Amino acid sequence: MGMKNSPYVCIKGSLLALELIQGDHWDASNPFYWNAVKLNLPGDPCYDPCKSRIEKVDKATGKLVAMIVSYVNDMRATGATSKECWCIMHEVASKASYLGIQVEARKTRPPAKRLGPWSGSMVITDANGIAVKAMQDKWDKIKEQVHQFLKLVDAGQDLDRKTLESVHGSLVYLQRTYPAITPYVKGFHLSIDAWRPDRDTDGWRVSRTPSPAIPLFPPAKVQPVPRLRADLLALTELFSPSAPPLRYIRSTTIWEAKYGFADASGSGFGCTLSEGEDIHYTCGIWTDMDSQNSSNYRELSNLVESLESGFQTGQLNTQRFGFSLTTLPWRPYSGRGTRPAVNLTT
Repeated sequence: MGMKNSPYVCIKGSLLALELIQGDHWDASNPFYWNAVKLNLPGDPCYDPCKSRIEKVDKATGKLVAMIVSYVNDMRATGATSKECWCIMHEVASKASYLGIQVEARKTRPPAKRLGPWSGSMVITDANGIAVKAMQDKWDKIKEQVHQFLKLVDAGQDLDRKTLESVHGSLVYLQRTYPAITPYVKGFHLSIDAWRPDRDTDGWRVSRTPSPAIPLFPPAKVQPVPRLRADLLALTELFSPSAPPLRYIRSTTIWEAKYGFADASGSGFGCTLSEGEDIHYTCGIWTDMDSQNSSNYRELSNLVESLESGFQTGQLNTQRFGFSLTTLPWRPYSGRGTRPAVNLTT
């Protein structure tokens, strides 16, 4: 400690110690024994999305071996049985003590499928697979913060920059557990830096020559960018459950995805939707007003409204997706003309 690069030195020392602790993986008496690596990659005919993509296994039994997972100076043992986890933790504690690394036995928790928080998430293993979720206190806190900011934005008030940075950091922290919130964090980032002179009215950086001088100290309050309200509304919907939901990162259920197309070119548009053995094909022509919009807008509008139309007509089953159209917080403008539908049977 005391060196400028002390984090690097400490972590490097921990990795070297972990290498010694794990020992020779070819030794059958070693709890960290493994003798083969099994690849499970997309594109392989035997690919199974329910399993991890790289596994250390025992070639004789094909069983996934026990191992240790480290996060800086915190370690977790994983294994198929409780006994394997105890063996791993005993090996780590005894060899770390031999190296002079302090190990607090009172901090050791017994093996379980539902442990406490670690690295920002709570990992839960059940019959449906492996899932993660946020802690209840952090979930309640971020819900209240988003609600308070939405009230301030609706009242047309400026926002405290330091508080905005704090909430932005909490959302970035939750992104590891719930990646779905990622698109709606951008409004916070743009609002935090909206005071800079090289930003437009939406908060995006613009290139200017010469570059304007940036003030030495940022203001205490900043004006929210226009998109922040829409982001807050989306986050309010995502954080609406009273308890943090489970997000399965590895499920025991496999769904088959069938792909079609949705595209807009020139004055026309079309799409296909697959359900079972049926293919539903639709096409149409844009209205004169909407055909003046950009191709990006028309392509996205065609994609979104094609999916919504599939749910409304029953061509897509809402039960499989876990939501209904009535829960959507917004409705896009429809500039499409009449869409004749044709059902094709494969």
